[in-house]
Amino acid sequence: MQDEILAFTWVTQKQSKASVKRASKRTTNGEVVQANGGAIPLKNLAVMLKNGAILILSPYHNDISNKIVNESEIKCLSSYSDSNGIFYGYDKELKAIKLFNATENRSVSTLEFSVDKNIDLIQVLKNNTLLLASASIYLVSPNDSIDYIRLPVPRGHGTRIVSLVQSIRNPDIIVSARINDTTLCVHSLHKKGTVTTVDTLLTVISIHNFELDDNEYLATLNDNGVIQICQLPTGKGQTITFSQISTDSKVPLTGFYVKDGFITVSWFQDMHPRFAKFPCRDSDYIIETEENSSESQEEDDDKDEDEVTNILESEKEEIIDSNNIVETAEELYDLISNNIEDESKVISICASNNSNVGETVKNLNKSKASRLFIILVQYFTSNVVHSSSLKLWIKWIIVTHGRILIESPETVQLLQLLSSILDEEKKVLPTMLSLQGKLTLLKAQLSLRNEIASISLEDEEKNVNSTTVYTVADENLTYDNGETDDFANVEE
Repeated sequence: MQDEILAFTWVTQKQSKASVKRASKRTTNGEVVQANGGAIPLKNLAVMLKNGAILILSPYHNDISNKIVNESEIKCLSSYSDSNGIFYGYDKELKAIKLFNATENRSVSTLEFSVDKNIDLIQVLKNNTLLLASASIYLVSPNDSIDYIRLPVPRGHGTRIVSLVQSIRNPDIIVSARINDTTLCVHSLHKKGTVTTVDTLLTVISIHNFELDDNEYLATLNDNGVIQICQLPTGKGQTITFSQISTDSKVPLTGFYVKDGFITVSWFQDMHPRFAKFPCRDSDYIIETEENSSESQEEDDDKDEDEVTNILESEKEEIIDSNNIVETAEELYDLISNNIEDESKVISICASNNSNVGETVKNLNKSKASRLFIILVQYFTSNVVHSSSLKLWIKWIIVTHGRILIESPETVQLLQLLSSILDEEKKVLPTMLSLQGKLTLLKAQLSLRNEIASISLEDEEKNVNSTTVYTVADENLTYDNGETDDFANVEE
C-alpha cells in the first residue's frame, strides 16, 4: 500500500464450510484438525485509503483478500462483533452513511445523513445503533429511512469529539473526550443528556475502558504522553481519584490497549517502537526506558548544565518544606485553612504537596479560594523559579472556582496578568526551541569530535608500542647493504 491511510476498523468474518475444510489437515494418527486452531471467525482489517479504495487485509496472512471501490474518501469506519463482514463508513462528500460488506467490491447501501456536515467519528453500539459524532452526538437507526436522536452539547464543551467509549456494564452510558478539552463527559442514552463530567487537568487524546475486580475503569491517553486511570463514574458527586502511567524520562507514551486485565503501552526510543505489558492496577506505574542509561554516559558533558540546575533546585527547595507534606485531602485542607493569612506558609504548603490538590481546592469556600489564588499568582508572577506544584494549584483553582474569580476586580486583574505572561512566553518559545536545537547539534558535534580524537590517540599509542627502538653506544650501526657508519675506516 503506497497511499495514505485515513481510517481502519477490525471486521469479523465467518469462514464458509468449504474454506474450513480446505484449512483442515489430517495428523499421523488420523485425527483431523484445523490449521487455524479450529476458530471459525476470522478478523480482518478494513483499511480506508486516501484515494477512496477500501482494502480488506488479513494481517495474520499478510494478504489482501478484497478491494472495495469507492468514488470518494470515507472519513471514518466502524464495525462490531459478530458483524459477519459488515461495517459502516461516513462519506463527507456525499453526506451519507455507507454500509459495506468485506466480500463485496462496492458499498451495499447508502443512507443520506445531511443533518451535520462535520461528522468525524462513527461507532456501532452494542444494540447495533450507529453513533455519529462531531461536536454533537447523534444516535442513528440505520433503517431504510434514517431516524436519529441528537444529544445536546454540554455547556462549555463544544469542541470536536475525538474519542468515545460505551460502558461495558451499563450500555446506556457513553463517555466522550473532545479536542483541546481536559474534561470527559459522561452521557446517558436513555436520558439523552450529560449526567456528569470528569476533570483530568490534561487534554485527552483517546479513551479505553476495562473491567477489574468487579469495577469498570476509564483509561485515557493525554497529549503529554501520560496515561491516567480512574473508576467510571455513574452519577454526580462521586470522588474521582486518578492513578497514572508514565516513563522515567521525558519520552512520551504514544498508545495503549487493555485486554484480559493487562495493559500494553507503546513509545518510541531512538526512532524505534518500544512496548511494555503489565497488570492493570489502581496505583501509579513508572516505566523504565533506556533514556536514563544514555544520559548517565553523557554526565561529564553536562556539568555546566547541572550546576545551573542545582542553583535553580536550591532556590526551589527554599519554599519546599518536608514538614508541610501531608497524605490526605482532609489534612491538606486543614493545613491551608489554618494558615491562609500567612503567605509564605501557604506558598510552602502548596509547593510541597502535589497530591489531592483537586479535592482540596473543591472543598475551599469562595473567600479562601480567592485568597489562595491571589497569594499564588502574586508569587508566581514575581519569581523566575517556580515549583510545578504551584502551577497545578493555580490551574485547579481556575477550573473549580472560575466563576468566583471573575466576580472580583482584583482576581480579574491577576487573570489578565497571567494571560499576558503566557502570551509573552509563547512569543519566546519558538526562539528557545530553535536555540535548543542549535545547542543539541553543537553538543552532538563536540561529542563526535571528542570520540574521533580519542580513537586517533589510541591509534597513535598502538603505533608507538609496536615500534622497536635501537640505541647506539660504542658499536657501529650496520645497514642492510653491509656497510657501516664508520667513515674513517673507509678512508683507510
